[in-house]
Amino acid sequence: LDRTQDRTTLVKTRHIVHAHINPFVEPLGEAVERERGVFQLGMDTGDLEYAAWALHIMVGYGFYAGRRLEELSELGTQNVELIQRSGQLPALGCTTPFVQAVANFFDEVEDPTRLRGPRYDEDTHRAELVSVGFRGAAYILTVMQTFVRFVFRDVEGALDAADAGAEFADGAVASFHPVWWHQYRSLAALAAGGDLDPVRESLEQLRKWCGFSEKNHRHRVALVEAELARVEGRDGDAVSRYDEAVAAARENGFLHEEGLANELAARYYLAKGGATAARAYLREARDAYEEWGARAKVSQLDRELGHVLARSRRD
Repeated sequence: LDRTQDRTTLVKTRHIVHAHINPFVEPLGEAVERERGVFQLGMDTGDLEYAAWALHIMVGYGFYAGRRLEELSELGTQNVELIQRSGQLPALGCTTPFVQAVANFFDEVEDPTRLRGPRYDEDTHRAELVSVGFRGAAYILTVMQTFVRFVFRDVEGALDAADAGAEFADGAVASFHPVWWHQYRSLAALAAGGDLDPVRESLEQLRKWCGFSEKNHRHRVALVEAELARVEGRDGDAVSRYDEAVAAARENGFLHEEGLANELAARYYLAKGGATAARAYLREARDAYEEWGARAKVSQLDRELGHVLARSRRD
């Protein structure tokens, strides 16, 4: 690639490699950083379309990679403005759900389970995307709806959102977005007590991806396996897989999913009557969410489970 003299071809090729190939074989954060170069190259060559897609990847994949929310908030505002000015509506439609999700976790909305704010409404956006046939953006929207609903404990809503998005999956082929769909659709189904066959199918897909990049996917596989073991009553497997999910997420910088793995482990121990263990995991969850910048999630944990954190006597 570096030897080619055609810079207009280079910007497209680099974007395809960095956004659609490398995230499945190398750490996700590296792809995010490389897209900065794609953006600059796109601007230098006048390729506003691929420059805009690079801006989208920096925000969307940055969110998936667990970048701190303060950084993503600034980046999202800046990148959306640049995309709007360039008139690249497809990239804009794919990026705004992430920007609103950041605001939800920042505690800037009334209902964090819904992607709604002063400048964005999930229902309006979905209708617009469907009307123009932009299936990729519609899929991304449902992925983010699934995530915010699940993390903020609207399990049934998360499952509904994921299932509604399945019909648009063909619009996001060869991207990282289906990874989260399979992961969070599975976690929602396991929390809701739904049909396990789709969960097992998604788990097999996650394992295949993990075979290419453990750094990006080991914590996902372990967390779904932990929840599946919980549902099936395999306590020993559940305990070991929760710990594996926490360790892998921490090792590879997925702050948000480190928090989630700790939280689900805490809820597992609470259901088993192990308040002491639950409290330890819950503290770790709270710390990870706080470091990520998710003020709304920290507040939700404090309201729901603050009594667990406050306990000082022995179980």
